[in-house]
Amino acid sequence: MKTALITGSTRGIGRATGLALLQRGCAVAFHYRQDHQAAEQLYAELDRAGYSGRFQLLCADLSAPEGYHELVSGLRPPFEALDYLIHNAAQTARGRLEDLTPDVWAAVLHTNLTAPLFLTQRCAHRMKQGGAILFLGAVMGQYPHALSIPYGVSKAGIHYLTRSLVKEFAEKHVRVNCVCPGFVETDWQKKKPENIRRSIESKIALHRFAAPEEVAELCCSVLENPYMNGSVVNIDGGYCYQ
Repeated sequence: MKTALITGSTRGIGRATGLALLQRGCAVAFHYRQDHQAAEQLYAELDRAGYSGRFQLLCADLSAPEGYHELVSGLRPPFEALDYLIHNAAQTARGRLEDLTPDVWAAVLHTNLTAPLFLTQRCAHRMKQGGAILFLGAVMGQYPHALSIPYGVSKAGIHYLTRSLVKEFAEKHVRVNCVCPGFVETDWQKKKPENIRRSIESKIALHRFAAPEEVAELCCSVLENPYMNGSVVNIDGGYCYQ
């Protein structure tokens, strides 16, 4: 039975990816930061679905270095060794350059770039031969957006980090890839005003946001493909920044 650890996985893409892996027969460790209500709902759903013994929920704050240790040390069997490590946890901060502060910049860069790097470092010895590490990037790391500079820069860093780690894990045949979603129907995106959503959809060739499950299916395909390594793969519905 393959094992997976997914950060930021009680909602959205992380949750959908965890469910897809469970359906494929994996054991999944779901991480969350502070949304205990979502975690309790997920636990109840998984228990009802008969996944008892194949999942674990872990709470840890990855915005601080001690959170990496807390998360990894909290893993119980069968997660003492990992086939898959999926970095989904992220935060954003919207605003103009003139309003950006060093604290906001540091917080976004730490959660989105520093934490995935050092959590990977902590988990390196747990990765099984032939396993896979997957980062969640973003099309905003490729197309500039004036109101999301910290987020875009952090995701561009994730794309570079993906390729940089390939040689680090080559000896263990652990593959490192990145999936870059465009706009996805997450709780946060659903809260956007309708006029803004329509503006975004007008720039997407398919004229709609992605479902989290569609992104999750790609994540699983990338994890399972034995020859995919060092790839940064977009799933954006044909997004063209205007």
